[in-house]
Amino acid sequence: MNESFYFLLALSFLVGSIWVTLTSIAAERLGSKIGGLIGGLPSTVIVSFFFIGLTQSPQTASLATNVFPLAYSVTGLFLVFYALFSRKGFLVSFICSLLIWFSLSALIILFDINNFLISLLAYALVFSISYYVLEKN
Repeated sequence: MNESFYFLLALSFLVGSIWVTLTSIAAERLGSKIGGLIGGLPSTVIVSFFFIGLTQSPQTASLATNVFPLAYSVTGLFLVFYALFSRKGFLVSFICSLLIWFSLSALIILFDINNFLISLLAYALVFSISYYVLEKN
């Protein structure tokens, strides 16, 4: 690895940190729903794919987009399970949700799902279910 890789890696951490900080400030000032909306914007994805393209190749970044909607839906499920387990306390809900997230992410890798349409349809289904569960509970 050369020095430019480390520079780009440090730059990606800086950009990500700034985004998280601004999102936290927005949530504090504008409310949790607006903060969550801003935090969930595709801007973080754009930055991620940009740095994947710079550090590896544009083709690698392009291939990474195929699985992104499905991986993003698993992140949504993390939130659903965190909310469902929240009655058990922070630590239990965090650990259980993280284990579920890790397991589902491992399944995505194991089954090597690399079809954008399947990924997008799965995202739409999981998003709809997640929204319903979070709004009704």
